[in-house]
Amino acid sequence: MKRIFLISLGFIFVTWAMPVQAFDHNHRLWQAELSKYVEGGYVHYGAWKRNRANLDRYREQLESVGMHETTRWSQAQHQAFWINTFNALVVTTIIDNYPFKLGSKVVSVRGMYSDKRWTIAGQKVSLDGIRDHILRKTEIRYLFISDVAGRNTQMRRGLDLRVLLSLCDATITSAPLRSEAYVAKRLNQQLEDQARSIIHDKNYVKVIASRKTVVIGNHFKLFKQDFRNYPEYPALFEKSSARDRGLLRFLFHYLPRDVQDAMLSKQNSPWRFDFQSGNRSLNGGE
Repeated sequence: MKRIFLISLGFIFVTWAMPVQAFDHNHRLWQAELSKYVEGGYVHYGAWKRNRANLDRYREQLESVGMHETTRWSQAQHQAFWINTFNALVVTTIIDNYPFKLGSKVVSVRGMYSDKRWTIAGQKVSLDGIRDHILRKTEIRYLFISDVAGRNTQMRRGLDLRVLLSLCDATITSAPLRSEAYVAKRLNQQLEDQARSIIHDKNYVKVIASRKTVVIGNHFKLFKQDFRNYPEYPALFEKSSARDRGLLRFLFHYLPRDVQDAMLSKQNSPWRFDFQSGNRSLNGGE
């Protein structure tokens, strides 16, 4: 009996001593899924829904992370984790509802996930919460001017504005979903590549120098306030309005050299934005 008791104690000790498996910061499961079902920003939701086991496994990995574990992560690991989490939960939400009864249109992606909550890294989160409070770290202040109420939801200074172009809400006008996972060791280059590819794509940004106009995708309009205090190129676009300067300067950084030169030659009067109407079509299908 004594021997059995000692063996039992030994088993308990070994069990307690076993390390908890650390989270995979290479996001291999998510990477494998993106490689299969995303082509040039087009997402094969139908095929993904029929073969969703690994997506669900990845979500379980995200849910199994404890808050204490995240305290040991680098800033890049945090950012990559929450960017991938946001995009994976958007995909999960879409395939949970796919195919849509109203055809290929997403009438309201926000409506699909606005009330949905997940427990990720030890906290209850929504997609809006991940985007606004974790990645953008906004502080919402309610403003009352006469009888008009508004909200200031500007991203805190010093945060990486490129992150805004990594978040895909499953519509054509949002940032495209990359076919690779964001990972800490390559995050800076991935964010840089994503920003450059979007701003070079005339479906998102088109500079019409003759009219001093930038025709721009609606995704930028959602976050326009965040770019207001973009710190680079303070001497550029001084004649443009304060609300436009920051975004103009951010875009300028990534534009091709010939487009930059055309803009520099027309600095004597304000530039303006022409925001494209929001196309809520789904960014994929079968």
